[in-house]
Amino acid sequence: NKKEKFFQTCDAAAKWMCNKLISNKNALSYVQKRNIDLQIIKNFEVGYLPGGIRQINTFIKEMAQQNILLKDLMDAGILMESSSSVYSPYEERIIFPIINTTGRHCGFGGRIFNENDQRAKYYNSKESTFFEKGKLLFNLNKSKKNIQTQEYAFLVEGYTDCIAMHHHGYKNTVATLGTACTIDHLKTLARYTTKLY
Repeated sequence: NKKEKFFQTCDAAAKWMCNKLISNKNALSYVQKRNIDLQIIKNFEVGYLPGGIRQINTFIKEMAQQNILLKDLMDAGILMESSSSVYSPYEERIIFPIINTTGRHCGFGGRIFNENDQRAKYYNSKESTFFEKGKLLFNLNKSKKNIQTQEYAFLVEGYTDCIAMHHHGYKNTVATLGTACTIDHLKTLARYTTKLY
């Protein structure tokens, strides 16, 4: 069904992009300078999507080997079509996969890292039935048990803040997806704790 195909597509794309980050010297060097080491990369599946039509074609071809079609990638907002070609708004960005509370990949946050890149610093997945920024919290899938055990949570602004907190032992940390904290975010957190920093 449509929902399951969406999650499968995001799952497969996240794993592919994570492998691309590990094998790309330039992107890997950037995240390591931000104190994101190989263990963190694998734990959070931090990724990278190479730019250019050749790389996008390779991505499409390798996704097809997993029964993920071009239409699936476009439905998930990972690829888009211009008048002349297929491209991705995530090209040449460091990718932070967003995982819902049931453990399924449902979207992505992409950050530019090349000095001469003039695009907006962050690009998040477009709103859809399966991806609602005002309801989702980054890292909640990993932190919810720790939040319940410790009876409080830390809420931070961005992906790298959250990853840094988690890495330094604050495993009860979540982040908003580049948006203001909403009532829905608070309702979600209230399932696990009533104390928030």
